[in-house]
Amino acid sequence: MGKETRFNFIISFLLTIPIILYSLLGQKILGVHLPAPLPASLAFPDGGVNLLSLLLASLVVFLPGYVLMLDLYSALKKRILDRATFVVIGILAVYLYSFAATVFVEWKRETFFEIAAILTILVLLGQWLKNFILNFAIHQGIKDNILIKNEDAFKNASKINTIIINKIGVLTEGKPRVADIATYNGFSEEEVLRYEANVTAGSNSPLAKAILDEAKKRKVMPSKPMEKFESFADSGIKAQVSGKILLVGKEKLLEENGVDISKGAEIIKKLVEEGKTLSLLAVDGIFAGLIATADTIKPTAKRAISELKLMGAETVMLTGDSKDAAKWVAGELGIEKYHAEVLPQDKAGHVKSLQGEGKFVAMVGDGIKDAPALAQSNIGIAIGGGTDAAKETGSIVLMKSDPLDIVAAIRLSKTTIRKMKQNLFWAAIYNVLAIPVATGVFYNYFGWQLRSEISALLMSASFIIVATNAVLLRRIEPKFKKK
Repeated sequence: MGKETRFNFIISFLLTIPIILYSLLGQKILGVHLPAPLPASLAFPDGGVNLLSLLLASLVVFLPGYVLMLDLYSALKKRILDRATFVVIGILAVYLYSFAATVFVEWKRETFFEIAAILTILVLLGQWLKNFILNFAIHQGIKDNILIKNEDAFKNASKINTIIINKIGVLTEGKPRVADIATYNGFSEEEVLRYEANVTAGSNSPLAKAILDEAKKRKVMPSKPMEKFESFADSGIKAQVSGKILLVGKEKLLEENGVDISKGAEIIKKLVEEGKTLSLLAVDGIFAGLIATADTIKPTAKRAISELKLMGAETVMLTGDSKDAAKWVAGELGIEKYHAEVLPQDKAGHVKSLQGEGKFVAMVGDGIKDAPALAQSNIGIAIGGGTDAAKETGSIVLMKSDPLDIVAAIRLSKTTIRKMKQNLFWAAIYNVLAIPVATGVFYNYFGWQLRSEISALLMSASFIIVATNAVLLRRIEPKFKKK
């Protein structure tokens, strides 16, 4: 699209040059006096200047400018009358007036083909500059490890006022580690760790992986296979190893099997309040101990939440973890709204609920089960270190999995949109001031009037300002320095 817009602008610009040179602009301002384009024998009173201008202006307006005509048709079909629509209508009005003044020579009126042509090339220039800004901003994002897949997502990112963030993998590392091991009734830490590692060795859960990693680190890896195995989806595992009955899981599992865990009640309460995940162990009906794992909060997560608040964005945290774990992380990061024990299939519902309140919602996730929520959101932001499903569904991908990049993406979008609005402002100055003066609207009241050629020059000057402002986009720093 950018190359096509640039090509249309260049072609229209080249075709407009002879129109200007043969116009009053060329004669009186530029001092150019070209010979008549047609022989006098053809009996054209102006030497065929208007005829040539008509031909060239038609090529400009309806060939490179066909995209503008298509936009006009689409807008009128949808009954949309915005500023761009009125500009194109103005181009057609000037062109048709000049066409009539040329064809019906008895009018003997001044033509304004140069104005129609200049308006066309300037609108095309505006589109080219817009594409330049967007493309540059997208490349700037890539440089800062932010992959923006399409222009709509990029522009809409500036509208975000509510951000739903998945806790695990986004705000935390998503890689739990063993933080505490407590033992009771004569069991050692190595025994507790070996037994739990023995039972969880076949599991792919983050908790099991953390326990196995710690066992490898301490060189207490299990060696004997399980003789019997029974899994309880909501509470844990019951297994037999070397003739011993092992219970590994939540408090519920041990209590339902008559295991007295009162000795650990105080430490269990403390660890839960710290947001840690517990795996309790009983051996032959005796409470042996527990392992507490913690998911480390990312170093930049707290600042990211703070920056989002400063930008006026409401942050909502979702997690499948317990209420205590969610409460602790939310408290550490300063997040006021959070939902714990959220099932994967319910995340999209939370997005939809906020959208129902009129919020423009971004969803930030990393897992395959986050994909429906990413698709439901107005802007889906995927973490680069997450699953392929999440990255394919998200319209923005944070390649370094840094929470601060959420802020950087929104800031880059807001800055770029602000630049585009500034460009529209400078481009509109001419339309608001110069055109009414040129057409004599204020002549009877204030004596203000400009020649058409002067008006064209002023319009050109306005777009020089626009172009300069676009170039200044290179000074955008979407990513702030980390403190």
